[in-house]
Amino acid sequence: MTNKFLIGDMAKIHNVSTQTLRYYDKIGLLKPKIVDQDNGYRYYTIEQFEQLNTIKYLKFLGMSLNDIKEHLNKRDIKNIMKLLDKQKSLTRKKIQELELIEDKLESKINSIEDCINIEKYETVRIREMFERNIAFEYIKDSDSIVEFELCLKNLQNLFKDNYLMFTGEIGVIVSEDNLNMNRFDKYTAVCILIEDKLKYSNVKKLPAGKYACIYYKGPYKESYKAYEKLLKYLSDNNYEIVGDALEIGLIDCSVVLNEDEYLTEIQIPIK
Repeated sequence: MTNKFLIGDMAKIHNVSTQTLRYYDKIGLLKPKIVDQDNGYRYYTIEQFEQLNTIKYLKFLGMSLNDIKEHLNKRDIKNIMKLLDKQKSLTRKKIQELELIEDKLESKINSIEDCINIEKYETVRIREMFERNIAFEYIKDSDSIVEFELCLKNLQNLFKDNYLMFTGEIGVIVSEDNLNMNRFDKYTAVCILIEDKLKYSNVKKLPAGKYACIYYKGPYKESYKAYEKLLKYLSDNNYEIVGDALEIGLIDCSVVLNEDEYLTEIQIPIK
């Protein structure tokens, strides 16, 4: 039996595409060993079967083609141990990221289920809140949807490789002064609740304590009704506002099409 295999035969035997083999040839990872001087045909040999098997195995382990090429060029125990340890560390990091993604999926599912199960909207509740971290970007013109979206994008860009750090809770801040003047649509900042403190000047902690909270269902432009009801409740029950309001979008355009199904929670710190 001949010890020469054309690219199509090599691809079929090893269950890879000819495009893959051509790419390996191009980058110098696996080149055909024999070139027929008469017709220019290029052939792989039986000795290269194990080399291709090694490439496939190391690629399955997640190793980069550059690292695989380095191993095949050096092929010694110390080098492969170094590469395998490196890949093990990368794999552990990916597992941790996937576990974090799973936790966030579970949290999002639970959050939506909680929203679905809300029986009474626009009912004031007094909640004890833990201390929370928040990243924010000041808004100069709260009437500008363009500035709002740009500020939000600036915040999201802070995370870069740490994108999974934010909880998914995005909202706006209404200053205490604007609350007292009934200017509920004048937002001071766009904000994102995060799970750790970033090295960024516009990251602060929301203090633990009592918050007066209310759910509002419907378009954002009509949220003033919920604010008015919430402030009346605080006045009637002799509560004092001690900070800015936090308005969190729980169900928004990323979840539903109809604005009437939007769900927002307003939280105001009190004493």
